[in-house]
Amino acid sequence: MSIKSRRYSSRDKIKLQIISYMFEKECNSLSSKYELLHHSGIGMYDYPYLDRILSEMEDTLWIKVSYSGVKSKKKHYSLDLRGQELMQFLQKLDDNSPLFDLDLFS
Repeated sequence: MSIKSRRYSSRDKIKLQIISYMFEKECNSLSSKYELLHHSGIGMYDYPYLDRILSEMEDTLWIKVSYSGVKSKKKHYSLDLRGQELMQFLQKLDDNSPLFDLDLFS
């Protein structure tokens, strides 16, 4: 998949969309990569780009990865404590906060 077919969203906005989806779903529930691709705003089947973003989110401790199956080692994603804290912080902000003027939060 080429970059031209990728939707034009900032990386941070994609990360927030993923965290928001996982937070609304329930903090301890697991999400598949396909689910996250669908809710992230990334173009269809652009898994390499999603993998890079998920790796960054794992490095910053926003999400954690667990594996199922002995042979397949299928990855499942859930919110880590830092990701939960980020969403709780954003929910506490007043609607008139200057942060919401940024395209990132549109």
